[in-house]
Amino acid sequence: MTIQDHPSFAAQFQRLFIWAWLIDTGLFAGSLYSLKHHYMMLGWTLAVGFGVFTVFILGYGYYQLFNITCPNCGGLTTTQKDNAQQIWIAKCKHCNVAWNLKIGTKRID
Repeated sequence: MTIQDHPSFAAQFQRLFIWAWLIDTGLFAGSLYSLKHHYMMLGWTLAVGFGVFTVFILGYGYYQLFNITCPNCGGLTTTQKDNAQQIWIAKCKHCNVAWNLKIGTKRID
């Protein structure tokens, strides 16, 4: 089984993380600001929104990580962490290719 870099997953996953982090930070800061200035209803609404959005984005990130299609054949892959190399790999059984998702802690060339 050969290891190839996935052409688009890392960029999509990082873009999702950056936008989610910005929105979550805005909700949290808005909640703190509103509660400090006695806008209780708005502050608690933003606080609940922060919690709900955080749970949603964690669930969506999990879904996105474990539902990757193969760029070669379009089939579903099996995602797993390779502990020896500290990378995430999506294995396609149809093409016999392991896709390096480029979101681990080490870089392999």
